[in-house]
Amino acid sequence: MYRNEYISIIRYHTPGKYLAGVLLFVITSSTFLSGQVNIIIPFEFGNPNPTDLTFFNNRYNIPVIYTDSLHEQTIVVTDGEIIEYVHHDSFVYSNNAITCLHNYMFIYGKDRTQSKGLKIARLDNNLSIDFQKNIQTSGEYNFPGNSYNINDHNYLTYFVDRDNDNQRIIGLTKHDDLGQIVWNESFNTGYRYSYPWSVTSTKEDYILLANTYNISAQSPRKSQLMIINPDSAAMVKTILGYEEIHSTSRTNAICLNNSNIVEAYEVDRLFDPEFNLNGWYPFPTRLNWYNSDGILVQSRLMIVDFDHQPSVVEMLRGKGDYFFIFGTYIHHDTDDNYAWILKLSNEGDTIWTHRYRHSGYAFEDIGHRIEGLVEHEDKSLAILCVISEPASEQKMWLFTVDSNGCHPGADCDDIIEFSASENLESKAGLNIYPNPAHAFILVPDDWLESEIKIYSQLGKLVFSSDYLSSSKIDIRHIKDGIYYISSKEDPNRASSGSFVKISN
Repeated sequence: MYRNEYISIIRYHTPGKYLAGVLLFVITSSTFLSGQVNIIIPFEFGNPNPTDLTFFNNRYNIPVIYTDSLHEQTIVVTDGEIIEYVHHDSFVYSNNAITCLHNYMFIYGKDRTQSKGLKIARLDNNLSIDFQKNIQTSGEYNFPGNSYNINDHNYLTYFVDRDNDNQRIIGLTKHDDLGQIVWNESFNTGYRYSYPWSVTSTKEDYILLANTYNISAQSPRKSQLMIINPDSAAMVKTILGYEEIHSTSRTNAICLNNSNIVEAYEVDRLFDPEFNLNGWYPFPTRLNWYNSDGILVQSRLMIVDFDHQPSVVEMLRGKGDYFFIFGTYIHHDTDDNYAWILKLSNEGDTIWTHRYRHSGYAFEDIGHRIEGLVEHEDKSLAILCVISEPASEQKMWLFTVDSNGCHPGADCDDIIEFSASENLESKAGLNIYPNPAHAFILVPDDWLESEIKIYSQLGKLVFSSDYLSSSKIDIRHIKDGIYYISSKEDPNRASSGSFVKISN
């Protein structure tokens, strides 16, 4: 018999028991990654929509798609100081597009000029495409889902529309490190509509898929977990959801280090009398815990006041007896919007929760949403936040916090605000001189004849040259502060650095 409880950011509600108040937590000793990062990443190629954040070879990798081009997409690579932009033609990345296998990086995506253009590519040390393989599927149209590696293979999800869009099924394919397909299987062929939202692994290295499905066009939308044998593609276990979920909800699932599986999705309680009477937000997130046998052992709802809306983008298994939920948190009463992380123990107890906002964008109707989270070995976190400003292109904010979710120089409260100006240092190898500078900077000679742009810490363009004719750049017209300079040396590669402008 499982426990059915409510988790609340504002209050706890368990059946027959109410406890009002705010969440309190005690900050104890914490650890912090030595290489602190805190930057707004300049992006001149279009309106960026990052799909993932990975850490590989001591650098962060961010695959970015942008609506300005369905042909050429970009991976942003940075160690927090040097920024590179690597473009890939006819390759629109999937969600969670990057996997790392045998010291190689792989990317997964689609050529959207084709109705069935799925492909996987292996990248060389310069992140250029070493080789790529097309993925054949059934149906009239396909679209990539996610990618994940288990031991020596990559696993890719996708969906296929067939029968003139009257059915959508799930596909899963296994690839070796040469991109060769080991097997390619279809699932939920008897359902009307299915969508694969996440792929990860169980503690026993089985494949764990989190999906949504509708049995028929009239049936409610429900969640589904699949546990699949990676050797044979045989279904080990299917866990079907027991309630209707919200029509726009995604599902997520992770396996904890105690072998339990946690599933997350949003439910629809818009017409629930208890929710209406208490003024609760009507689309709360449900967390379900299943044991290794697939038995539901615990279920909780995240209950908040109607004026508050926490929305889960993804979950991440921690390096200890805990896990993370992250996404966005909206205050409807004030139109304030925050990036949000909730750290829970394996049993579901709150360890800490924080809402983050860039102080340069701390205004109404400016969205902050976490799209990627990396936990380092010292348990510090790297966070990729998307800042959405009305009538403006999105910004990508990459920053690190310590093991308690705290940022140096900012109070470690529930709501944390800071700018992207702290803790940035120029890397000696950049060869931008002098640094700091007050009138001119000198850039490397190999940047000559390149396209050069300089951005402020808020992403504002302050200097641009389509063809740099001199390595000496006049910066007397810009204000004091930290700036990022990017050079596009050829159509497929760009590099970037930072410098400090000071008064004479």
